[in-house]
Amino acid sequence: MKELPDSTASSHPYHPMLGGAEQIGPEFGKFAELRPQRAMDLVRNLPPAQHAIAAGYAIKGVATSAAASEVFVFAEELLKLGYDGEGLRRDVATALGRVVALDAPVPEPLLETLRTWLADDCSGSPLPNEAGHSDFDSQLWRDGGWRAGSQTLNLIVLSTLAKSFRPCDPPRWSRWLGVFEAHVVRVEQPYVWTSLVAELQYLREADRQRASEFIGQLLTRHPEICHSREIAWLLRVCLEWAKEDDALTWFALLARSARPRAAQSAGELALLRHLRCPGDTRTRQYVDAALRASPEADENRQSQRIGLAHTAAALWRWPSTRLLANTYLLNLLCVEDARIETALSAIFRVRFEDEFPADACAKELLEALIAHPAILKQPAAEHLVEHLDRLLGMGWEPELVGRLAIALVEQAGDTLSDIATAWPFSAARLTDVVLRLQEGESVEVRALGADLMEKLLEYNLPAAGELITDLDMRLDDASGSRLPRRRSRVRAR
Repeated sequence: MKELPDSTASSHPYHPMLGGAEQIGPEFGKFAELRPQRAMDLVRNLPPAQHAIAAGYAIKGVATSAAASEVFVFAEELLKLGYDGEGLRRDVATALGRVVALDAPVPEPLLETLRTWLADDCSGSPLPNEAGHSDFDSQLWRDGGWRAGSQTLNLIVLSTLAKSFRPCDPPRWSRWLGVFEAHVVRVEQPYVWTSLVAELQYLREADRQRASEFIGQLLTRHPEICHSREIAWLLRVCLEWAKEDDALTWFALLARSARPRAAQSAGELALLRHLRCPGDTRTRQYVDAALRASPEADENRQSQRIGLAHTAAALWRWPSTRLLANTYLLNLLCVEDARIETALSAIFRVRFEDEFPADACAKELLEALIAHPAILKQPAAEHLVEHLDRLLGMGWEPELVGRLAIALVEQAGDTLSDIATAWPFSAARLTDVVLRLQEGESVEVRALGADLMEKLLEYNLPAAGELITDLDMRLDDASGSRLPRRRSRVRAR
């Protein structure tokens, strides 16, 4: 160990291929896991100014196998011996965060030391766009995880301090919130705050007024995080307990951001608040103002309306919010904007039958889709075929379903037979829709079935040709390729 001080970094002084302090450190950490007492004794006898790397790996190894009280004592010893440096501080804070528990609180002197390590960090860069997502994907309602940044000293210390106050009995929520209130005024890398949202969800347990003021400070002092999906999720959680005045303040701060994604978050959150709390008059006025935005409105206002579309499509599926969400969804269908149509098309992607029920709202939606069929050009519209087949199987509004099926085929056009898309697999079910319509009781419904069949043949849907062959009692064309049908993606709960 003494032959490999921190100055050797990754190069051995005599054997370059063997590595230096950065290579022996992890191995020493493994040794500390197996023999914590022996590792601590070795570290106590090393020169602190030259072996901070080994000491850091040692305390992290000790934290995995020794009792919490031993880790606390060892951490205090390291600091008293003179071990220091950003890497050592990061390792000590990490070790303390691993062992803190309800029955093992971090001693107060160590907490004070951790607080002194927090400082301004001007080395940050703007948050990058999320890979694999377009600029107008939903902030609240799409699947996927959060971005992970590097574990800076500030981030590790903040996490450890928060863990130190939360598992107490009773939890010390005032001091927990005080950690973030003291740090929000500092210069900080954006991803530090976005990485802390899982911890910040506990703001609901702290004093509500202080928590609301903290969120306002966070958005005001760090506007570079307003467009992030993580902050949108945090505000979604906080809307469950926030007062209307505070919620409107947050929406305004997001809407004033230079990033359209932040304004979109404001729209998604505002409609979510309105649908959950329909009695909030000013929230309703805020949403209605965003809905009435003219085509000449600024980009942020347009982005807010895209946010409304995402939430309207997502909450239309919920029985408790469907009726009010349906009102906004129908209004947004009248807007000629491809970005809004893309957002609304999410309504076609459902996992359970009761998310697209046969009720009055569904009838109004289908009528609106016929009146404004441009949305049926969206790729997600292929999911609609399965809903139409299911609704016809229930005997629900066959004429309306038939008219919409024809409109869907007209909008999809040649895409129906394009094997580079999902349409040939989903559209095969349209032949089932044809057969159900042909079995209809009224002449009008059967005529719609014939018209739909003609449309399918016009656009060369392979399954339509197969249906004609079967109906004519001919042998299948051996030279043709029968495309498989996609299994049902919608199921009962």
